[in-house]
Amino acid sequence: MSLTHPRRPLLITATGKIILAYMASGERIDFLRRMERREPAQVAAFLGELPDIRANALAYNYGAGVPDRYTVATPLLGSDGAFVAAICAVGGVEIRDRLVEVGETLREAVAAWRFPRQRRGTTA
Repeated sequence: MSLTHPRRPLLITATGKIILAYMASGERIDFLRRMERREPAQVAAFLGELPDIRANALAYNYGAGVPDRYTVATPLLGSDGAFVAAICAVGGVEIRDRLVEVGETLREAVAAWRFPRQRRGTTA
């Protein structure tokens, strides 16, 4: 583990919530069952947010992991619609009150990205 970049729990980070929301449902269910034993409140909170995350393609963290750090994440999807990555915007108190607006801008920017189509039989 890096000393300068400590691990953050998937259930509370914006990127972690996106990863969980877009992973295969069976895999997500297995993960949540394991986590429920240790973190029942966090699992319940995530499950409460999950429908909105899926509907809006945005997940938020209002300073829960690191004080005065506010994050919003959205999925990056491949040309086939498959989940590729979680893209996140991070800021301090200056974005706290505009986090929804920042998220909408982030989601629109990521949705505008286009992957080049590969020809059959070729590799990148």
